[in-house]
Amino acid sequence: MTVRNLTRAADVASRLDVAVRTLDRMRGLLGRAAFEPGAGLWIAPCTSIHTLGMRFAIDAVFLDGKGSVLRSYHDLAPGRVTRIVWKAAGVLELPAGTLRATGTEVGDRLDLGIEPRLALGLSGPRTGEHRAPLVDSQDPARTGTREALKLLPFSLDQRARIPVYPSRFERIGRLAR
Repeated sequence: MTVRNLTRAADVASRLDVAVRTLDRMRGLLGRAAFEPGAGLWIAPCTSIHTLGMRFAIDAVFLDGKGSVLRSYHDLAPGRVTRIVWKAAGVLELPAGTLRATGTEVGDRLDLGIEPRLALGLSGPRTGEHRAPLVDSQDPARTGTREALKLLPFSLDQRARIPVYPSRFERIGRLAR
């Protein structure tokens, strides 16, 4: 999978690993001796990262759900922590110097070359492997997971935010009738 900067028409990474499972996201690049040129790691969902325990510097780009660069960090040295980027859908970690070499800046649009739900960390446990999403954001009833939805305290559809089960106040209202 190739990451392409659509604004600058430049390839940012030629090999992309994806970390969407909790353990993979927590591990990130820890334990690696080096980060090869042309490699990249997409971590989603993610609003902040650290380089505690790492052996090398990295570049980091926080992206929103549409692939726009919200914040970038050049040559993030080991032992550092980034600020929280509240609107970020995830972060793309790259070898140090990649952002300067490609001219990537805040506001640029990146194409991760992966399925959008996987890019947002909504499905798929690891690179190259894809499983059916738990909930279809367009119509949860189509996936046949109504039972699973009843267990969730809110709707997974970010636009709707419709409660899946009655709120505490609705239950109290029913008891009062």
